[in-house]
Amino acid sequence: TDGTPAGTHGVKDLYEEGSASSPPSASTQRPKTLGSAGDRVFFYWREIHSSPPYFDTGFEIWVSDGTAGGTHVVLDMLPGANSVGPTEMVVLGDKLIFSGWKNSSPVAHELFASDGTAVGTQLLADINPIPIAAYGGTSGGHPEQLTVAGDRVFFVAWSNVRGYEL
Repeated sequence: TDGTPAGTHGVKDLYEEGSASSPPSASTQRPKTLGSAGDRVFFYWREIHSSPPYFDTGFEIWVSDGTAGGTHVVLDMLPGANSVGPTEMVVLGDKLIFSGWKNSSPVAHELFASDGTAVGTQLLADINPIPIAAYGGTSGGHPEQLTVAGDRVFFVAWSNVRGYEL
């Protein structure tokens, strides 16, 4: 919306033809807004197609510039029904900084940055590559409490060597 009745409209029907035959519960399957960066908004959403071509993206990060053509999944980071499952996210300048699952063995929960493009979405650091028994054998630093201060993001993460640290 631009704040006027004439300028208030939907951007894209996320339940397009070929997607789930009936939209899932509004309480469990609505897009979750992550934040805005410049003229774009980031959110996460699970796209499920129950008719050909069948697929399930899992919960992945999407971006929108306010147009239907500019609203799309950024990158299917964990292909198939697996989800990157962003747990915490903040905007730093024109990038989204988020913690999520990376496709590795074992699966790891780490810190990522995205500029809204597939090529511009990257792992920032492999904070803890050693599997953590307390997290079911997964690895990763499990970054949390992401906080923007000036031109930096502070967070707490786990290290098998030092425990939790800022």
